[in-house]
Amino acid sequence: MPSNLDEALQNVERRAFATYQARLAAQRRLSRRGLFWVVSLAVSSLAAVVFSVTSLVYPGSRSQDIDYSALLISLVTLVASLVVALMNFGARSVEMKNAYRRAQRLSSRAEYLRKVGDQVERKLLLADVGKLTDDYQDLLDESENHTTADFVGRLIEPVRTRVPKNSPGDQRLGAPDPEGDVAEPSAPTCSSSDGAAGAQHPSEWKQISIWGWLSLIGSGSVTLVPLVLATLVVIMTCLVVSGSLL
Repeated sequence: MPSNLDEALQNVERRAFATYQARLAAQRRLSRRGLFWVVSLAVSSLAAVVFSVTSLVYPGSRSQDIDYSALLISLVTLVASLVVALMNFGARSVEMKNAYRRAQRLSSRAEYLRKVGDQVERKLLLADVGKLTDDYQDLLDESENHTTADFVGRLIEPVRTRVPKNSPGDQRLGAPDPEGDVAEPSAPTCSSSDGAAGAQHPSEWKQISIWGWLSLIGSGSVTLVPLVLATLVVIMTCLVVSGSLL
């Protein structure tokens, strides 16, 4: 295969694989946040019911504390409802999953063409490279972008490449693994020109800026907010209700 075509395929493979990793991290982030906010909404709604029942059963017992607590619980429920409705985590998670699967297929296709390039006519190979590049740009245009925290997060949650239990020649794009899925591409070892590295290489840790680590910490903190709210609601409910029963 001509060196320029091999380099073009390698660039597409590397960038698509990096996008696949980052979009996968983004899908996990959106899925977690959606689940945590739904849990927070359910807990606050249940607490509001508990306060209502307590005020009806024990009308003269610390009614002012129950009223104030019920007001706070109502605010938490309102916030959780708005976040769940406006952020639309579920639909965004599904769209992000579709995006990382497209990136995975593009990277694997480029890897396969690079391995069999010598057996393909130059004209056909040029057309394949052009189509892969266009498909990759379409993927970027049509999907939500990942965040800096998602890119750094892929180092924390590395993607494990599955190797199909077939013949060595089938360890490429399109070769089904035992689970019936498409085999994931081998991780490239160098970083792409757009700043997204394609593999968990030791040097990548050194290239991450302080802003990258702060973004990761901030994103994780935001993800845990609904769980913290749910925990506070449970503690407050237990304290107020137990005080009313005494």
